Amino acid sequence: ALQFMPLTPWVANAERIATERLGETVTIGKMRYSLFPAPALTLESVTVGAQQDIRIPTVRVDMGIADLFSETKSIGAVELQAPALDQDALGRVLAWAGAPQGPQRAAIERVAVRGARVAVRGMEPPGVNPDVAFGADGGLAKARLALAEGSLTADVVPQAEGASLSLRGS
Repeated sequence: ALQFMPLTPWVANAERIATERLGETVTIGKMRYSLFPAPALTLESVTVGAQQDIRIPTVRVDMGIADLFSETKSIGAVELQAPALDQDALGRVLAWAGAPQGPQRAAIERVAVRGARVAVRGMEPPGVNPDVAFGADGGLAKARLALAEGSLTADVVPQAEGASLSLRGS
């Protein structure tokens, strides 16, 4: 991939934007931007939470080069690769799907997760692949959760009162 200069000076700004959106401390180990195969920002060794109990080895952020330098970022998609968290952090993660409080410097259309692992005391965690779309207000528009081995898929769409849920299994 064609790489630009190291983006070390921009790491602190990216951490602030992510921290604003999630309402939790976000740290980024390394950040780089590449033009090919498609323009994207890659974040490595990302941790979330005061205890750094949510760990994401790689985050890919699909964004144009102009967004690197603009005050407000327009982000088509974010892909989290192999995030790991324990059952105590799951409620916090689910709360992130709500509309953000106050003005945001980054508008995100879609978040996809590949190979997530949720450690549950006393059992081996299944791999989960969530795919989440956000509305113009930054709140959840729809979500699909699929077990990595393909045996179960759940579609969730928020409604005025609650949500509709569709399950498919094999």
